Amino acid sequence: MLAAALSVGVATPAFAHDQLLDSSPAVDENLDAAPADVALTFSDDVLTIGALVLVVDDAGNDWVSGETRLDGDVVTAPLATGAPDGVYEVRWRVVSADGHPISGVIPFSIGDVAPAPVATAEPSPAAADEAAPDESASDDSFAVLRPVLLGLGGAALALGVWWALARVIRRRPRS
Repeated sequence: MLAAALSVGVATPAFAHDQLLDSSPAVDENLDAAPADVALTFSDDVLTIGALVLVVDDAGNDWVSGETRLDGDVVTAPLATGAPDGVYEVRWRVVSADGHPISGVIPFSIGDVAPAPVATAEPSPAAADEAAPDESASDDSFAVLRPVLLGLGGAALALGVWWALARVIRRRPRS
């Protein structure tokens, strides 16, 4: 019982995935001219593996012209010059500090064009939770169950040691 109580007391909280806090260009922003680069700011440092940023026009052409740079919680991708007026999407995917991939889409436009459709914007957290099962939910339930299992295992081990010692002591000849 003591082992179970101690293991619950030292349980660590489950970590949530990082979130996109800011972007340049912003969602549905209309720019007069093409930007030199795209910058994404996250709630924590992202891992250097798996970072991908695409800036795609209506025809499906990618306008990123160099390597994506990671500087702590900011991811930057340089763009090629000469992007024509039109509707664009920043399609990004990074690996969160907790090791899970996160992704999204940021629509924006350049010049005098119809605004980008709002439906392609990054889904809200509530909509994302309803649309697909969150794999962190299983992680969270295991995080709650882990101390209980460790406590039960510790109690079972202590009981087994006590039982073995009691049997050894009983079998010893008395003098």
